[in-house]
Amino acid sequence: MRGILQKVKYARLLVENETAILEIKQGICVFVGISEYDVERDVEYMVKRILGVRVFDHGDAMWKKSVTDCSNEVLIVPQVELLKDMLPNSNISTPLPMAKEKAKIMYDSLIDKLYKSYDPKKIFTGSFEGSYSISLLNDGPVTLLLESRKKS
Repeated sequence: MRGILQKVKYARLLVENETAILEIKQGICVFVGISEYDVERDVEYMVKRILGVRVFDHGDAMWKKSVTDCSNEVLIVPQVELLKDMLPNSNISTPLPMAKEKAKIMYDSLIDKLYKSYDPKKIFTGSFEGSYSISLLNDGPVTLLLESRKKS
């Protein structure tokens, strides 16, 4: 499982062909990709990292608090393209994404564990197979790569 975590001043997700907008204020926006090799252990790792990574300042001390420490909001956006890697010859290498049915179960498990580990009113999510327009204002900027499995 791979994620791109961005510390944001705000993030907005507009669902394509609908007027629905999800919006968070100060917090983190995390784009998540699920590979064919991911298991429940990967979900647990990502929940721990998403909620525990310290990217928020405490007074003059930088990067001392997590999203939960600050009671900030979280926006989770599924994105299969995160599994793609650029090769030196500009081709794209793609670990196989998990089959849609299994990936949706894994994504739902991620969201469920986030809800159980933090205030569900502060967790916002895009639907698994949705198409979106997203705008955000990166704070810092702070952008981190999260991977449940390190490459060898």
